[in-house]
Amino acid sequence: MTAAAAKLPLIFLTLLLALPAFAARRDRETESATPAVPWAVQDAPYRAVVRAEYPTPSPETGYTIEIPEFGHTLPNLADCVLTDADGKLAPLYAVWRGEGQRVLFLAKEMKRNANYYLYFGGNKTRRGETWQPRVSLLMETRRLPSGARFDNWSEMEKTWRRANEVDGAGFVPRIFHAANPFGDTVHFMTHYSGWMRTRGMKSVYFYTQSSDASFVTVNGRFELEWGGIHDGRANQKSVRGQLVKIANDLIKVDYYHVKANPDQPPGMVLGWQQGKVYEPVPENVWLRPEQATLVGMESASGRPAPLGRIELSSYIGFENQFLFETRCALPHGDTKGWTVNWQFDDGCVSAEPVVERVTVGMLPLRFRVTLRREKEELRGIRRMDFGTLPRMASINDAKDLDRYVELMGKQDPATLSVRTLRAYTTLLQLSPGGQVAAKCAAAFLQKHPDPTDSLWVTAQMLRLRGLMQLDPKLALSELAKLDTKARQQHHEKFDLLELELLVFYLRSDVAVNRARQIAAQHPDSRLARIAMVRVGDLYRLQNRMKEATAQYQSVQQKATDETGGKKLPAQDRAFSIAVSEMLLDGQRIEAEDKLLEWEAVHPMVKLDSDFLLLRGRTLMAGGRWREALAELDSMLQLQPDSAYQIDINFHRARALYELGQKPEARKIWTEIAKKYPRHEFAAQSSKWAVTP
Repeated sequence: MTAAAAKLPLIFLTLLLALPAFAARRDRETESATPAVPWAVQDAPYRAVVRAEYPTPSPETGYTIEIPEFGHTLPNLADCVLTDADGKLAPLYAVWRGEGQRVLFLAKEMKRNANYYLYFGGNKTRRGETWQPRVSLLMETRRLPSGARFDNWSEMEKTWRRANEVDGAGFVPRIFHAANPFGDTVHFMTHYSGWMRTRGMKSVYFYTQSSDASFVTVNGRFELEWGGIHDGRANQKSVRGQLVKIANDLIKVDYYHVKANPDQPPGMVLGWQQGKVYEPVPENVWLRPEQATLVGMESASGRPAPLGRIELSSYIGFENQFLFETRCALPHGDTKGWTVNWQFDDGCVSAEPVVERVTVGMLPLRFRVTLRREKEELRGIRRMDFGTLPRMASINDAKDLDRYVELMGKQDPATLSVRTLRAYTTLLQLSPGGQVAAKCAAAFLQKHPDPTDSLWVTAQMLRLRGLMQLDPKLALSELAKLDTKARQQHHEKFDLLELELLVFYLRSDVAVNRARQIAAQHPDSRLARIAMVRVGDLYRLQNRMKEATAQYQSVQQKATDETGGKKLPAQDRAFSIAVSEMLLDGQRIEAEDKLLEWEAVHPMVKLDSDFLLLRGRTLMAGGRWREALAELDSMLQLQPDSAYQIDINFHRARALYELGQKPEARKIWTEIAKKYPRHEFAAQSSKWAVTP
């Protein structure tokens, strides 16, 4: 960090780059195979193979050994012993255990590039070689207990002792973070504990920056605090600091932090003043162990270890929901002859060797894996943590969104929790997920049928639109069953949906009277104008063009236009450009609303412009293929010699393909590719023409 970057205020921009690396995005790949080195601890069913590549910079702290925990270590880790390749016991110190997460140890000595073996399991206590290291720098987070107080150090001490629900722990390079790597980023507490080199120093000016409270002790003595709820902004005049006298070459530092206010991100910084520069205490000052590498996981019998390996490939954040593209698999090893069963705490189940799915963060998620072969059964448990984010996928990238929809479609919504279904439904409103969206929304509503919930309307729209594609009459019947009060509260969405069903799917004359009722109930509104436009749409789709034109004109005459219609061409062009850009940017919902605005002010535009083409494309982006095909067919009939003819046919073919009329679709694409080889759709048409 440069001197300029180190000056206060430090958070929040720089802190965003300081997330800890130990909250793994993917588990290290490990082998579970028949061991080549003799088994030194006969009653231990498992062992981890570890290796140190470099000498430790701090002999007082030794070497970190971190192995995944899958439910086979004792809570006090008394079953764990470390040996070298010859079976000789090596000194080991147990630091921390999180069931289903990880286990942390400190080894005293490890020869470079030599394999060591950490034996565990079997529910037995074993006697190994122990030692007492200086544990540094360890970060632990816990859930903030109810009724927590932290305005001063005395309150903080009591609150920490009451915080029994542990999120996780890990070694970190310094006290400089802006997230909880082990759980939710609000309502948590943090404790850093470590040793600093202070040789030649007589005193140090420490400062703390935090959001919310922070407290610092040195050698067990309370030194400085920034108590209570507050943001982390400070400068050299307002920062909370203290001059601490130094008497030894090493000092023990403990830093406590609380994040209670959800309106601002967390921040944890312990800094010092060096000359005129204020900066976080740097990495090279802290004692820290060398990291040993986990080489493999072995079983005494050669059986596979029931250890689920977790990989978080990407994430999408939308409307306060975080969804992760996740892959869970067993470590490489001989699983031939074994069946596997996965069971996640959010209800997802699978019997596949590899589970690829969308999981919902940021709260930890546990899963259990069971291996069976004849009468044998092996069980393991793991916990996913979402604190450190992987690559960000984009809701505006069709490939990313399609990939998430495909993964969600592999799940049985009926087994999933309300929390998972809420996140799925929230994201699926953006996608052309069709039946995937409808099934998830229906499952959410079945498990959580609350009309006052903010997601109720979205879920109902997704459910009904999916049903419309399969059985429009049933969809109309289900619409009539909706809670009366809730429907009235959201009348515009449901009234428009009803008219779409009657006009574009059923072509029913009932739409005429229903549109008039809606217009009478909501006079001088956009809904009233759209309702009467839908009457014109019905006539247009019934090929009653004289009546359709008259209906559009009657609505048009009521639209306010002080120029007598002179501004409409420019206005149409602006609408067309806006909708086209929204579709290019993946903003389907915005495009739908813009089209409604357009037809409300100029319904006659449907007869001689690209409106129907743009509406067809927008409907296709939402998976509404039947409705889209109706609009595109209508435009082709109205404008047979239109400059948009190739565009219309290209998109018509896509709608036909999705509706199961694949031979006809391929025929259209083949014709476009042959007749118009230089057209922008020629290459894609040629590719899709041979699509199975």
